[in-house]
Amino acid sequence: TLQSVIKGAHQGSIYSIHSTADGFATASKDGSVGLWDPLFELITRLYLTKAPPGYKGLCVRSVCWGGEKILAGTKDSEVFEIGVQNREKPIVLVQGHAEGELWALAVHPKKAVFATGSDDKTIRDLSEVVHIKNCKEVLHEMKYFPDGNYLAVGSNDNFVDIYSVSQGYKYLGRCSGSSSFITHLDWSADSTHIQTNSGASERLYYQVPE
Repeated sequence: TLQSVIKGAHQGSIYSIHSTADGFATASKDGSVGLWDPLFELITRLYLTKAPPGYKGLCVRSVCWGGEKILAGTKDSEVFEIGVQNREKPIVLVQGHAEGELWALAVHPKKAVFATGSDDKTIRDLSEVVHIKNCKEVLHEMKYFPDGNYLAVGSNDNFVDIYSVSQGYKYLGRCSGSSSFITHLDWSADSTHIQTNSGASERLYYQVPE
């Protein structure tokens, strides 16, 4: 028998509820975790979308509350650890790609880090939380600038997008003109040009803006 209804518990769908001796934890599509007492009175709400490691569109699919720590799993394969006493600074324990196969991997030429791209259409730097989704299609290829300052990403959108690594992978611009998806790309030794191969067997050259 239905005993009560809590309206407006979250701004999006609720995907998970975890019960403990202290109360309940809820996970939602709105990117937040709710903590409730045993009578389902709201204690606090934790918005991962607003925390430093979070990002717009983050969706919490599962949650577990034990003592002073909360674990939250997201749709995009991250696991966040949240301290009850330090809730504004969640820690990312695990991250990955959300679906399909991993197609692209680029190793930084100077640092012990690498970036990946996959069927989920996102770019990820797995040394930190970097989650970028500018493309509509699969990412097939990526390469770092020889000095590591920029990253070039080729996709099935038929484009090569350029990102500034030193500015947190800020989007800088796009190389267009290919008639098919990008299969391979590479920088010139002096970092002034990019060459690409495509699904139409094209070989194109682009000059990098200064």
